[in-house]
Amino acid sequence: MARMLLSSTCEEQRSVVRYLWAKGHSPSEIHRDMRDVYGDDCLDHSNVSRWCAFFQEGRMNLSDSPRSGWPVTVSTPQNVRAIEAAILKDRRVHLQTLSQTFNISYDAVYDIVNDTLKFRKVSARWVPKNLTGNHKGQQMMTSLDNLTRFAAEGHDFLKGIVTGDESWKYHYTPETKRASMEWKHVGSPVKKKIQSDSIC
Repeated sequence: MARMLLSSTCEEQRSVVRYLWAKGHSPSEIHRDMRDVYGDDCLDHSNVSRWCAFFQEGRMNLSDSPRSGWPVTVSTPQNVRAIEAAILKDRRVHLQTLSQTFNISYDAVYDIVNDTLKFRKVSARWVPKNLTGNHKGQQMMTSLDNLTRFAAEGHDFLKGIVTGDESWKYHYTPETKRASMEWKHVGSPVKKKIQSDSIC
């Protein structure tokens, strides 16, 4: 099973395209394989096809050619603040979207988000239950009652406990782990996704 990469550069993905193209894979096969690893940040099919054509023509440079309209210096304080505001507004925004919105190369956006702003994309932490303080208090009192009875009745008390031998659980996740990923700083709290339990 392929491992999902949480971040990558355009040059890295283009080098993968070049490698798979050299092995004789079609653009559709390359794009399908890369989607398994890069997820939503993967180059789209048209870009994969375009780079396959470049390599067919003999191109070796993996970097973007300079485009009119891209500023020479992209990591300006204004760009950094604007990108930070966009991320804080939508924690799930993709780097490709930021690149298109601010007319900045993908690699420049990647450097701003990861190196300057120190954001990392993390998925919600799955936890089996979300116990409140009241729930925890009830569990503690029940445990104390059982300990008290065990101290008074000994092992005979254990014979009166009825236990079940099966536990049925259901877990519903309306989105993929990748889709739940959000931009966070190192010290930011991680969201939790709670499992719903049903015991029969």
